[in-house]
Amino acid sequence: MPVSGAEILTHAGTNFERLTNFILTITFASGAATDTVTLTYASTEIGGSVTVTTSMPFQTAGGRDFPHTGALEIVGASGGKITVTVLGDETGPSPQVRIELDEDGDGSFEATLTTDWPDLVG
Repeated sequence: MPVSGAEILTHAGTNFERLTNFILTITFASGAATDTVTLTYASTEIGGSVTVTTSMPFQTAGGRDFPHTGALEIVGASGGKITVTVLGDETGPSPQVRIELDEDGDGSFEATLTTDWPDLVG
């Protein structure tokens, strides 16, 4: 069953945050999990808003901490985009995650970073 809502507002000091139109779905089958998310996040800290969408569901095998497949896109108001693609879980070869930046929203990635899960959560 998904967790969803229209809006959550929070603030700490001068930072205001707003989560809108969010849907988080987690499905469990045979000890494995499949996750998807869609949301819009706005914050004074980032100076605007981004939309986050799962483009490929995240799949995590039973007994693993991180997914072995999945991808999401983070799109800014001006069209710039970050794509995060899972290449493997924590037991897979390096690199396990690829992060790509399309700063100007023209469909061409200006920067790519590959890394492993421990470096991301570190």
